[in-house]
Amino acid sequence: MKKFLFFVLLLSSIVYPQINFDDYFENKQLRIDYFHTGDKNNDSYSIDEMLEEPFYGGSKVNLLDKFNYGKYKFVVVDDSTGKEIYTKTYSTLFSEWQTTDEAKKTTKTFSETVVMPFPKTNITVQFFTRDRKNNLLKKFEYKVDPKNYFIKTERNDEFSNFKIHYSGDPSKNVDIVIIPEGYTAAEMDKFKKDCERYVSYLFKASPYKENKDKFNIWGIEASSQESG
Repeated sequence: MKKFLFFVLLLSSIVYPQINFDDYFENKQLRIDYFHTGDKNNDSYSIDEMLEEPFYGGSKVNLLDKFNYGKYKFVVVDDSTGKEIYTKTYSTLFSEWQTTDEAKKTTKTFSETVVMPFPKTNITVQFFTRDRKNNLLKKFEYKVDPKNYFIKTERNDEFSNFKIHYSGDPSKNVDIVIIPEGYTAAEMDKFKKDCERYVSYLFKASPYKENKDKFNIWGIEASSQESG
């Protein structure tokens, strides 16, 4: 029994290897904007641009996605070791569009984004699509030099933000951002009250009320030209 238990623990460590955040990443974020193009049965990827952002809000512990859910997978490989250091599975509107009648007749391009902790050294990012047999097929890869001059660093800080509910470190909690639509600059106080009311309702429902201390909720003061 002891030998069996040891084998199970060893197998678990192989399936879910631990990645030390500080070995590979800086405490900021790389945003990759890309184009996803295709029709009902085909898809392809191409890079639009990359941006360096000053904060990384994701987990610093679970860097490798354990669940493997979603139609797509994003994989980051450290070039010097060939080791996978970050993975994320996800779904997008593109896959929903593929189920429409329009997708049977034409090809379309969607603008999409993935974010990851900012790498210290050269990496290769890989994009996978899941087929109908549940196999993940690599469709595209792109080499990233973190010192590349063309990684943009400018930011748009036009809008202020405010805390509605705060539990702590974003790397250990879920961040939700509420963006207004139809509130003028003169109605920002009303927007803030509406946010507070929404959050009070949210934390009355399960599973949110049981996990209230695991969420940060923010509002953005982005006013509209016209009310409503």
